[in-house]
Amino acid sequence: MNARRRLARYAQLCCLGVLVWGVAVADDEGPPLPLSRPDVIADAVRSVPMELADIALYPLHHPRAFLTGAAIVGGLILVDKPVTKAYQDHVETPLAGFHLPTPPSAVTRLGPAGADAWLALGVGATSLAGLALDDPRLESAGLGSLRAATYSVLVTQVVLKSLSGRMRPLPSLSAGAPDATYTDNPYDFFNHRVPTARSDATGSSFPSFHFTLYFAIARVYARTYDNTLWPYALATVGLASNIRSHHHWVSDMVGGALVGTAIGDSIELGPKDRAGRQARLEPSLHEGVPSIDLIYRF
Repeated sequence: MNARRRLARYAQLCCLGVLVWGVAVADDEGPPLPLSRPDVIADAVRSVPMELADIALYPLHHPRAFLTGAAIVGGLILVDKPVTKAYQDHVETPLAGFHLPTPPSAVTRLGPAGADAWLALGVGATSLAGLALDDPRLESAGLGSLRAATYSVLVTQVVLKSLSGRMRPLPSLSAGAPDATYTDNPYDFFNHRVPTARSDATGSSFPSFHFTLYFAIARVYARTYDNTLWPYALATVGLASNIRSHHHWVSDMVGGALVGTAIGDSIELGPKDRAGRQARLEPSLHEGVPSIDLIYRF
């Protein structure tokens, strides 16, 4: 029993470490954005081309942050097997019985389940409350989170997982044998995977979609309310619920957290974010072929 308690405390400290790390990464914004009351929904739609361009060009706009993140993830990949084994044994095992309460069936019927359903409920409630109360800050947080979730699916599920094709680790690296889905080789990249927005098992380990999603949305709320504590605390609780369902190497989770932070940073939350930048879609002809060009200025 004493050993189990020590493991539980160790797991709690690890989760707290993730929270503190997230707060440190996110806490660089300064004062809250001055939000006015324009047509927030139309403004959110108009911001999509610029946000997509910002995400695609993030390595060019933030080379130091990108190279630092790449170095961290690359270093973790080199030691992923022992680090992930320790994570499974000392973090996942003590937290294996932790689950959030069953979400309302009205939400789960729409698709998300477990912690994802609570996340969808929170984001949806924020958006609706903002519209009902005529509160532009609530609207901005809710609509910004919806866009962050959409971009997380596009960037992680469709693009990065398909490019990396990394196999997921065995559910228990301490005891288990590789099969068609799980491996004990952290360098098993570039397996064939058809690009899809759906969750699948084969060749879909890097980066973690859930870490991308939760960190992207936490970043939006942290920026909107100039508060990093409660958004990342809630994200940590959501990620800890049903923790064994993730099936990721540690570098997958860290990579997802970094990608999610970049996505959250790219979301427009007010006039301050648009200063000096412009993006628009324009129809054009290239050698007689009709196309749509993204015009981006920064």
